[in-house]
Amino acid sequence: QGNQAIRDMFIAWMRAFTDDEDLLAKVTPAYPPMGKRTLQDDGTWLTTLQRDDVELITGGVAEITPDGVTDVDGVHRPADVLLWATGFDVNHQLGPIDIRGAGDVGLNEAWGDAAYAYLGVTVPGFPNFYCMFGPGTNAVNGASIIYNSECQMRYILGCLDMMLSTGATAAEPRAEVCADYDRRSQARLSSMVYAHPAVRNYYKNSAGELPTLFAWRIVDYWRWTHHPDLQDYVLKTASPQEDS
Repeated sequence: QGNQAIRDMFIAWMRAFTDDEDLLAKVTPAYPPMGKRTLQDDGTWLTTLQRDDVELITGGVAEITPDGVTDVDGVHRPADVLLWATGFDVNHQLGPIDIRGAGDVGLNEAWGDAAYAYLGVTVPGFPNFYCMFGPGTNAVNGASIIYNSECQMRYILGCLDMMLSTGATAAEPRAEVCADYDRRSQARLSSMVYAHPAVRNYYKNSAGELPTLFAWRIVDYWRWTHHPDLQDYVLKTASPQEDS
């Protein structure tokens, strides 16, 4: 009911700028509202689409030629400039950066297209490595990236204090703790609008998971990152026999 109310509100807004039912059908998504980033339109976009020198084509592109674009219906349209807006590659967060952890394991290989980090900050097998705006912290549900970053910075400083107070030279989250956090995050996200089967967006990886998105209430994240829990971590000293 909430989704339908939002959809009705959006459509009512669009009807204020056009009574062209064919155009409305083309620009109204088939997926639930907010499943993707919404266009913040003051009416300019819809007005532009109704100009005599503008044609909205919703079919796919079959071929790009030296002088234009051919669509899937075989219609060729000359073009001087193409704007290719396909979203972001958010599921390969490191790009060409090669980060190596214990056993010379590469983080790109460990993550694949399903990046994970405990609380979005620390990664098993990569001691003393900390993320800011890491996996699972992209705030799309009313949270704030700035707020999350402040929580993460406080948590990182807490981890450093934990190492100093215990005499540890390295710290990494326990694998089972991180795996449980990731499992709970994905389970919560699976019930949200971003996971709807009709939604095709750059948030989803090849398995349909949402490894980049923030799943939680900000008050919970504040509490979890207020200070690290010693029981969540494997601490190591310079002498292997002193591992805890």
